Amino acid sequence: MPDVILKIEGLDKSFALSRNSRLGIAERNLVVNDLNMTIEKGCITGLIGGNGAGKTTVFNLINGFLKADKGNIFFNRNGEIISCHSMKPHKIARLGIGRMFQGAQLFEDLTVKENLILSFVDPVTEVPFYNIFRSRRYRKLMHDADSYILEKVCGSGEYAALNNLMDVKAGSLSFAQQRMVAFVSLLWGKKDLLILDEPTSGVHETEWPWMGEKLKEYCHNGGAVLLIEHNIEFISNYIEQCYYLSSGKIMFEGLTQNVLSQPDVKKDYLA
Repeated sequence: MPDVILKIEGLDKSFALSRNSRLGIAERNLVVNDLNMTIEKGCITGLIGGNGAGKTTVFNLINGFLKADKGNIFFNRNGEIISCHSMKPHKIARLGIGRMFQGAQLFEDLTVKENLILSFVDPVTEVPFYNIFRSRRYRKLMHDADSYILEKVCGSGEYAALNNLMDVKAGSLSFAQQRMVAFVSLLWGKKDLLILDEPTSGVHETEWPWMGEKLKEYCHNGGAVLLIEHNIEFISNYIEQCYYLSSGKIMFEGLTQNVLSQPDVKKDYLA
């Protein structure tokens, strides 16, 4: 699968609802049902559907926060096909998969610049006492990250919205500002695949085109994006391929406009 970065095959996930006291059998709700998806490099792919369709559960399965009952997930890391459905979340992240949650997920006691610096940190630096025994390399890494951030934020107009926030504690920011910092952190995090849960939620509509263009630029440079979104304007303008999920099952897939034009999608999702 040379141009495929993520492939999901036959994924099932159910949760226990209640236990039948007479039979001693737990009744289960199938929230992801025989899911098959293919995410291509250089493409923004959407996973859309109504509330309760199973979209966030799919993301949690990809990230390893949940384990599938059946099926497999394959990640293409520089041509090496890796089965990651049973991996722990931190190992999946190290493969090159970054996630933006519905919340901000920042370190509130750190400044904006410190939060952004963390996006550059190589996993090898997480080894205990690395900054002591590899102090010269660690200082260079921190210096390079600091220089890159200053150049991007202060040396160009690309990230002007962050210019006056570098020394502000993340916990003091508005929700919209926190979302933007989390978004930029992912863009700079050297990941091959970004999975974003409603990235425009809480962000002013004037920022949507900027976010969309940044995602297109990211994909143009070899990355891939899979996102959940309810913002129809953003979906129509920036998502190329689309999967429509209903009751845990893919009902429609293909070019975004073709999926959105389906009568069932218009009736159940767009109405």
